[in-house]
Amino acid sequence: MIKPLRILGNIEGVSYLLLLGVAMPLKYFYDIPEAVKVTGMAHGVLFIAYCILLVLCMRKFNWSLGFGAFLFMASLIPFGTFVTDRKLKEIAVSYISRIEKKEKKRARDITVVCPNIIIKLSEDGFSSLNAEERNVLFELCENLATNTHNWHKNEVKALEAAFSDQSTYNILEMRNNQMMRINQAEALVSLKNIKSASIVSGMNAAREIGESFGD
Repeated sequence: MIKPLRILGNIEGVSYLLLLGVAMPLKYFYDIPEAVKVTGMAHGVLFIAYCILLVLCMRKFNWSLGFGAFLFMASLIPFGTFVTDRKLKEIAVSYISRIEKKEKKRARDITVVCPNIIIKLSEDGFSSLNAEERNVLFELCENLATNTHNWHKNEVKALEAAFSDQSTYNILEMRNNQMMRINQAEALVSLKNIKSASIVSGMNAAREIGESFGD
């Protein structure tokens, strides 16, 4: 969403320069008012679109009111959006980098850490987990409590292994405030619901693929 904001900001900036540098001289020096009417309308539409997209970006990326005001004020100044474009580019690069790191971590958690958690919990209990494995388990508990996670089967199995052992569950409950809201039985039910939902989603996807081939 940052890239569209940058593109729209540059287009809006060009329209502003055309309005000030071309349309207004045509109106006042050559008596062509239509130039301002057309260019002004185009600039107005672009400005409104820029403001709407700016608000959406502020909400999505949790930008401060001050930074949003800075971007808004820059759009009122000739060449302003060209100056802020560099800052937005830096923010976009940083955001993409964070997303990539998060995806790499999630991939490692699913393929390496969660299987290790399952094995260690079944053999030696919570005390055998290293710091990384414990942190992943804590994160999974938070995601289960908030119910805002795209679950993988290895993550579900890791939590099932943790909740099947009462001492491990007690540790998780003491460590994670979110877990205080749900008891062990409710947590296991939630995990079963997650597994059922995953199965249903897979069946629906397979049916859609089959229907597409049929068409």
